[in-house]
Amino acid sequence: MTGAGERALAGAWLGLAIVLVANRARVVAAAAQATGGAGFSPVRTLLASYQDLLLVALLAIAAGAALRRIERPLLRRLVVSAGIGVALVCALYSAIATEVFATLGTPLTGRILALSDGLRGVRASLLAAVTAERVATLLAAPAVVCAAAAWAWRRPGIARRLPPPRAIVAASAACAVIAVATLPEPASDEVVNPHVVLLASLLERDPGRLAATASAPRIPSGAQGTERPPSPRGGSLAGSNVLVVVLESAGAKHLAAWGGHVDTMPELTRLARDGVLFERIHAQQPRSSAAMASLFSSLSPWSRRRSIPRVAPAIAVPGLADVLTTAGYRSLFLHSGDLSFDGERDFLAAHGFSSVLDANDLLPGRARPAAASPGADAAGGDAGEARREARREARRARRKAARQGFGQVADRALVAPALEWLDRDPAKPFLPVVWTIQAHHPYVNTQPALDLAPHDVERNHYLNALREADRMLAEVLDGLRTRGLLDATLVVVTGDHGEAFGEQGVRFHGRSLYDEEVLVPLVLWHPLLHSAPRRLGTVGQQIDLAPTVADLLGLDVADLWQGRSLFAVERPDRAYLVNVFDRTLLGLVAGDRKFMFDEHLEPLALYDRRDDPDERRDRSRDPAESAAIAAARAEIAGWLGAQDAFVEDLVARSVGRE
Repeated sequence: MTGAGERALAGAWLGLAIVLVANRARVVAAAAQATGGAGFSPVRTLLASYQDLLLVALLAIAAGAALRRIERPLLRRLVVSAGIGVALVCALYSAIATEVFATLGTPLTGRILALSDGLRGVRASLLAAVTAERVATLLAAPAVVCAAAAWAWRRPGIARRLPPPRAIVAASAACAVIAVATLPEPASDEVVNPHVVLLASLLERDPGRLAATASAPRIPSGAQGTERPPSPRGGSLAGSNVLVVVLESAGAKHLAAWGGHVDTMPELTRLARDGVLFERIHAQQPRSSAAMASLFSSLSPWSRRRSIPRVAPAIAVPGLADVLTTAGYRSLFLHSGDLSFDGERDFLAAHGFSSVLDANDLLPGRARPAAASPGADAAGGDAGEARREARREARRARRKAARQGFGQVADRALVAPALEWLDRDPAKPFLPVVWTIQAHHPYVNTQPALDLAPHDVERNHYLNALREADRMLAEVLDGLRTRGLLDATLVVVTGDHGEAFGEQGVRFHGRSLYDEEVLVPLVLWHPLLHSAPRRLGTVGQQIDLAPTVADLLGLDVADLWQGRSLFAVERPDRAYLVNVFDRTLLGLVAGDRKFMFDEHLEPLALYDRRDDPDERRDRSRDPAESAAIAAARAEIAGWLGAQDAFVEDLVARSVGRE
């Protein structure tokens, strides 16, 4: 390369190399900090950059080979322009991928794009990460490439001073060998080149049912088709109202009633003390839309990368709201987030909820209250005017409590519409579901924060967000008490999934199957349950909630529901777990033991909760456990094969009917 254009292209490759190595340094530091490491390490950064440098060298070799074979000036200029354009795009994407890694703790992949519904599921986290400093960082990446190209363009002898691409390839190969030999996880996320990862993942096919399950022994995917054992509590709460509160991202291990160090939710603690607390309830997949299908249609997840509500929102499995509506109940679903994600709104509407409201309905100026029952405003005189004024005051309170940002409102904005809805037909039994959002990353606080986690800013925000959810819970319960409805209401409080803060080297949720992410709270409160045991160690799953509520109310359990009442005399002490975020993970909880496998059914970990409740001592490499691991592998493979076949059949029938 001797012409000015060729020199500029060489400078662009140099600038791209600088950008990639600089961003690799940030990724290495972020990965080290997430696991409690020391942060930036120059040596580790250089070793981890071998894939980035190799990419630059290969691009330079390809451009050089093209220029050597092209003599026409116009075509040469096109090659140079295309090469500089590629360098600019690669630099910008490297910066974007670095910000994604810093926010989510994982590279951006096609699987994440699919699971997050085109990044809508992580929109709030990404928007919260947008700062002037980060925008400047993004713009700086292509600016460095342009500056390096301009610098080389002005220096005729620069080509002789730059290392030839083949030398860079050799240096990258040497770094790769050293990295594989010295880095503890040479193939980890902190090493892989984001461009290659994204392109490879976009070409990766969703295999659907995992091939490894084909020859495995099969077990029933749930309770369908089997006779359900009797429950001593069956029908004990017949005719009661039902209130369900789902706490977003509320992991049981963060709550005082489940052993958490800080009592961030005193109202929940009081409710748990007076009600029935279940210690070992599992989210089968740490993902909100999967939890929604499990909680309200007793439907276990499958191994696809797209959730059941998104693929088949009208899937032919009755919902809890369907069962209660048939029994004469009215129903409402309230969420302080955005239900357009992952087909959630359509799923809820198709499974019995007559009114579904989210932040888009509750934001100031956009309030659309649930439709009133016929004749609700027919009463005249002072009584009718009092009701209308109460509704106007409720709307004003809702607008005051609402907080715009990230497509959500404050959790307390759910109180007024919930109580307003109750007032419309108080004589009819009801099922309102209230689902919070503030404890979802980025952990929005609307009230002055307490110093609950002084050494972890994000965890501190999270714990304060749980405090705000607790205030909402207290206000809703107080509203029921004031109306004389509380003692006639079964109160259910649970979580959709947990949240991790580096306990096992990961943060947020959807990344692992550790208890921080899959162990969720569950409390049932009703005056007639006071004689029941107050703490139960029953191994349960979210699919058990709907059958438990139906059992207590004395209602028939839908044939296709896969769970069983938590009060049943005979229950399998099993929970089946699946996670398909950045990789596929499978889990089996069998009594006190938890087995974890990768998608090839290779064992990843084995923990015994009896003497290792924090999951610190992995026993999967103990030869004495080989038989237990083999049995667990066969069981989880059989469950997954049966479950995927069961759901795929339902989806095919539902989509065909639509």
